[in-house]
Amino acid sequence: MKMLQSGPIGESPFVLEGVRGDAVEVEAEFVGGENPGAFGFDVRRSASGNPTTTVTIQRGTLTVGNARAYVGNSERYKVRLFVDKRCLEVYVNDGAVALYSAVDAKSEDTGLAVFTRSNSVRLESLKAWPMAPASFNLDRFA
Repeated sequence: MKMLQSGPIGESPFVLEGVRGDAVEVEAEFVGGENPGAFGFDVRRSASGNPTTTVTIQRGTLTVGNARAYVGNSERYKVRLFVDKRCLEVYVNDGAVALYSAVDAKSEDTGLAVFTRSNSVRLESLKAWPMAPASFNLDRFA
């Protein structure tokens, strides 16, 4: 498990060097002022820094790829990501809002970065760890 605690991130995405893969779980908590600017994650980044999908919270709206949902204005946001080979699940504030997005990434695009586009937002904590591959036994369906 990798942990990052309390600090400004800055406008350039902060690459989470120890967090790579196509099966990763991330828990993060962001704290902002009354009207925080945009913040979030670049998911399944390429070696050149291009994200396959961006997760953004701005003005009370969660955006995952092309999908949007209202999360409300808050001073604190808990964000949980489940990144898989072909999908991304995002939960905000203990599941009050959830969005799903299909991911069309190259197998080598496994990077993850966090960003804030405002000095009024800081990352209070971040934990990330690899998920074990799912195992299925389909014998009972044969």
